Amino acid sequence: MMMEKKFSGIILQPHNTPLSEINRQHREILGRILQLGYDSNFSPSCQNEGANWVYPVYPSHFLVQSDFPISELKKKITRCSICPPACKNGFLYRPVEMVGADIHPLPPEILHRILPFLTEEELKHTEIPGGFVFGYIKSSFLDKINVKELNDILEKIKTLNLRVFRLHKIEYTWTLGEVTSPLYWTMELPHWVKIKSTQIL
Repeated sequence: MMMEKKFSGIILQPHNTPLSEINRQHREILGRILQLGYDSNFSPSCQNEGANWVYPVYPSHFLVQSDFPISELKKKITRCSICPPACKNGFLYRPVEMVGADIHPLPPEILHRILPFLTEEELKHTEIPGGFVFGYIKSSFLDKINVKELNDILEKIKTLNLRVFRLHKIEYTWTLGEVTSPLYWTMELPHWVKIKSTQIL
């Protein structure tokens, strides 16, 4: 018997130009972290398994917590900054600083669909960072690489102040049963937000 599950929320996506830059940075970071593994004198068998240690996470958006409809929320946000990358509990993410709204971490049931080797129960007892979660590093890999070199990679990225972005109502759906479906999502039309330059100083 198949059972459909749903989760609804509001997401924020940068304008296409900064979004492309953010995605490029994330790909570069993930590639450099994998390279750290190859540079850490791992045995050949471990090196061959390197792709199983570092996992990219999509989609490139984050959830916003609000009790207001989007039409009101868009007027309340006066600042949105994508901070330099960080690593917490294995999650590679971009913290976000906002004025006028709060960040909502991805729920365990959504993250489990994206990273199925992490169980919902395990994720319920793990602090999931808010903002752009763009990757996951297995703890066995983190234990082997040079943490200072990892931090050096992450700290090279500067804060990005968003001037233009969009808010969408989103609905994630998936099914549970003998064969669990992938995660799907649908988004309503965007509500564009443009922040005045004096507000982001």
